[in-house]
Order: sequence, then structure tokens, then C-alpha cells
Amino acid sequence: MAEPEVSSGILAASHDEAAPSRLEGSANVNILPETDPRCLYFFYGTLCQPEVLRRVLDLPEPPPLTPAHIVGFEIKYWAAFRALRIASSDKAQSSVVSGMAYHGYEDEIGYLRRYEGPGYKLHPTTVYVDGQEIPGYTFLWCGNPEVLTDEDIADSAVIPDED
Repeated sequence: MAEPEVSSGILAASHDEAAPSRLEGSANVNILPETDPRCLYFFYGTLCQPEVLRRVLDLPEPPPLTPAHIVGFEIKYWAAFRALRIASSDKAQSSVVSGMAYHGYEDEIGYLRRYEGPGYKLHPTTVYVDGQEIPGYTFLWCGNPEVLTDEDIADSAVIPDED
């Protein structure tokens, strides 16, 4: 396996190599030492909730998450679900999506893909965490763009008044 990249004292897996296995690493922490073999995931929807992520990854306790953001993407909605898309070129530099960063492992990718479903694909990106730029991964919408809307349909549903 190729030597992992180190960025500002924090380990980040190269986009050209597979993410490491959690069986090789230590306990979850927010800031990683240079010898830690984990990679970074960026979440922007329900996986930002530690309890949801714990259940999806079958972890004994909720994992630590760190506030983060990515640039050059936009959020659309597929019914009540958030869908991340690459922003148009005229909006790319000003389009910021906030979410949470999680330091994970290769053997968790299967759990995450199963949860996200076939409408999403793992996509490399730069994640901004605590003022640092770190190579990471997020889930990008790969389904039909025509089914996406600009607002959450579940939040905008009109509930009739009771008479």
C-alpha cells in the first residue's frame, strides 16, 4: 500500500488509494495523529446525527463528528432527502455546503453505501475542518437530476387546518 498523505499534521487518505480498515486503527478521535490510518468522510444529511451514524455503522457508541464544510457543491432535495450535486461553474466558488466530518475506515464504506442507496455514489472532495483543507469523501447524487427540487417537500407540505 502506498504511503498515506499527511496534511498539516492530520492524516488524510489519498484519493488514489483505498481507505483504510477500521481493524487497523485506534479509537475514534476528532484530530488524528500522523500515524492514524483512517480517512475522512463528509456528511450533510441524516448521517450528521451521531446516533443515526452509530446505527448505520453498527458501532457500540455514537462516533465523534466535527463541524465541516465543502465548496463547489449544492444541496437539492429528493422528496425529504438531501441530495448533493456539483454546483454550476458560475456558482462553484461561492457554493458552500455545511455538514459534519467523520474519520472512518474502508470496511465502513459498504454500510454507508447500503444506507445511501443506489442514487448516491462515493465522491472525493476537499473537506474544510478547523481551518484545514483535508482530502476526504462524500456521497454525491448520481440519480436522475430531473427528480430533484430546490426545497424539502416534506417541510413545505401544507397541512390543512382542522375544523
